[in-house]
Amino acid sequence: MRETWLRTGDNGRAILEGLAGTGRVITAAAAIMVAVFAAFVPSPDLVLKVIGIGMASAIFIDATIVRMLLVPAVMHLLGRAIKVELNPGTPNAKVVLDVPQFDFDNQRLVKLPSPVEIGPGDTLRVTCTHDAGLRKQLPQLRKLPPRYVVWGDGTSDEMCTGIMTVSPRKS
Repeated sequence: MRETWLRTGDNGRAILEGLAGTGRVITAAAAIMVAVFAAFVPSPDLVLKVIGIGMASAIFIDATIVRMLLVPAVMHLLGRAIKVELNPGTPNAKVVLDVPQFDFDNQRLVKLPSPVEIGPGDTLRVTCTHDAGLRKQLPQLRKLPPRYVVWGDGTSDEMCTGIMTVSPRKS
């Protein structure tokens, strides 16, 4: 997935190509490993039984839930831009951060050019812009009706989080 994203910059295409290119290999390798570790279960040795059940379960969960559900979900398929505003809609409104072209591969801390003073009663608003047109390219999202998503942790939802560090005022 990462290689396709670096080549194209298209999250939807990266997920489609990544799953299409690795899905069979991951499933086949996991099936073989699950079968090998499941062979430990009939052993009279309790330690081997526990290892067999634990490893077979872990590999099954990794191949299905983690690699085929969680990794694509965390790719934030539709995210395109993020903006942080201080006191939006007021005379004191100020854009604190504006990233008009969100880069999925660059999720590092963004240092502001100068400190921003935030006082009691101030409001911070984090706004993310998503490209709903990508829904048409993904089979699992294609049939879903458009909707407003505040926060979503499912495969068909989007995530947007603004994390800030706060330091005391210098005297």
